[in-house]
Amino acid sequence: MGIITGCASTPLYQVSPTVPTASIKNSIEVTQSYNDSISIIVYENNKPFNLFYINSNKVVPEDSIAIEANKSSKFGYRQSVRGGDTCNIDVKATLIPNKKYVFVGGTTFSKSIIPFLPNRGCEFGIKDLDTGRLISD
Repeated sequence: MGIITGCASTPLYQVSPTVPTASIKNSIEVTQSYNDSISIIVYENNKPFNLFYINSNKVVPEDSIAIEANKSSKFGYRQSVRGGDTCNIDVKATLIPNKKYVFVGGTTFSKSIIPFLPNRGCEFGIKDLDTGRLISD
């Protein structure tokens, strides 16, 4: 008998072809360090599903994806940075069928008491591409 090892990953999101959809893409820039990574997820029945993965050299997928519309959905931003730090934000939004949206946010830096070591944080939201307004709460 052998030992099986591996790592569990969050499954990819797939929308049913029978539901109304909206289109969403990512505008969060790739991370600056090869040790940093960002995952954007959506929850379906409290289970997380991957939408986008961002690291120092790419965003996967690169194009827009279809998301179920006409229902309140919970989206998550999960950033892992060197040293084991994380930044996690959840937002809710109801997408309108056939509209286009974009994920916005990313890493933020603010002044700290030590000038050469800024405080690191993150922000995350969903913007309507037609109006430019933030629709997430």
